[in-house]
Amino acid sequence: MSFIDNMKEKIITSSNSYQFYKDNYKKLVSQNTDNKKLIKTLQKENKNLHRINEELKESDNQYKNIKEDINALSDRINDNFNIINQNNNELSENINKIKDNIRTNSLLIQDDIEVMTESSDKNNSELKNTITNLNDNFQGFSQGIESFDKNTSELKEVINNLNDSFNDFSQDIKSIDKSTSDLKDTITNLDGNFKEFSQDMTTKDNLVENDLNDRLDCINENVEDLEAKFRIFHSNIQESQNNLEQYKGTYNDILRRIREVNYGLVFNDTIKNSSWLHNENFSSNNGAANYSFLYLLYRILNEVKPSNILELGLGQSSKLTTQYTNKFTHSKLTIIDQDKTWIENFSKNLDFCKNISIKYVEVEEFEYNNTTNTRYRDLEEKLSDNKLDLVIIDGPTGFLPSGEFQSYPRSNILTLIDKLDDEFIIILDDYDRTGEQNTMKNLQEKLDEKGIEYTFKAFYGLKNQGIICTPKYDFITWF
Repeated sequence: MSFIDNMKEKIITSSNSYQFYKDNYKKLVSQNTDNKKLIKTLQKENKNLHRINEELKESDNQYKNIKEDINALSDRINDNFNIINQNNNELSENINKIKDNIRTNSLLIQDDIEVMTESSDKNNSELKNTITNLNDNFQGFSQGIESFDKNTSELKEVINNLNDSFNDFSQDIKSIDKSTSDLKDTITNLDGNFKEFSQDMTTKDNLVENDLNDRLDCINENVEDLEAKFRIFHSNIQESQNNLEQYKGTYNDILRRIREVNYGLVFNDTIKNSSWLHNENFSSNNGAANYSFLYLLYRILNEVKPSNILELGLGQSSKLTTQYTNKFTHSKLTIIDQDKTWIENFSKNLDFCKNISIKYVEVEEFEYNNTTNTRYRDLEEKLSDNKLDLVIIDGPTGFLPSGEFQSYPRSNILTLIDKLDDEFIIILDDYDRTGEQNTMKNLQEKLDEKGIEYTFKAFYGLKNQGIICTPKYDFITWF
């Protein structure tokens, strides 16, 4: 079993273990949440029972106050009835005394009348009038006494009715007192039940709290264990990722080198017995044109036979383009570079004809999308009006003087679209870099805006190349 397979197995095992602890942790958290909800419910019910108990105590106090008021009212009513009975008795005694006095006085008066009648005839007439008046007054007084007796009788009846009502009221008070006593017993029972329930709830609350604390302690221990295992798992994953990245980088580097070796072998086989390539001393190293680039360029030159070539950047690829132009005199080659010393030294290794020109063009910095980049200054003015059917882009350099790679290098091609022939091929070297990929994307957008049909293909070696061609030359994408 390979190292990568071992690492995959470790990752899967760690992942399963992590998932197991993660699931258990979720269950414990769920149980903890349910227990918390139960405690909140019990605490809420406990508060409700306390509130009911307080309301019952308040009702008991209100009942005591009402009973005290009723007792006080009952005492006042009894006192008033006693006073009324006493006054009634005194009044009855006074009436009886008055009646007795009236009867006595009436008898005395009658006796006096008889004596006076016998003794004096002279005053008989006046005496009769006096007696008549006295009789009239006595009759009126008798009627008043009868009326008073009647009123007294009615008053006694009212007093009797009040006594009956008071008796009924007393019965009601006794009934209320009994109901109140029953209510107090009920309250006492409820209070006892509440205390018992409260004690039971307190016991259960303590049990639940203790159980919850035990569970939380268990959860914390499991979480700590889980965190420790997860840290180990994460460390293993990180280590595995680092190893995989290293292996991936190593694999990609090996793959690039294998492809490069393959392109080198194919290139050497392809140029054998070439009718125009006689100088085969290529130095495909470091930043120079690699074998995938040389192979692709040779095939295009040999099979397409371009007539107007623009090469941006003097280098190993120029050994191909100059020999091709020397052989096929119908073609013209323009090479652009920004380094005079390089032009002077490298040109000594090249053969020139009248159709080949090498031009020095300065570079300038420009800002695009908040980034600093370089390009050949006024390149369009340095070129002839001939339409280009092959553009080779390997310059200017793709990095700044500081050594930082540019975000949009070699962008002169964007202003050369109008100088392209109806059928054309564009080769952009170093397409493995992000900056060159951005420039290629901008070029494709420009071609789309102008409605120009094209095919794109990337070639992969030690370095990569991006190719754009019109449909006529689609066959080069199969090289």
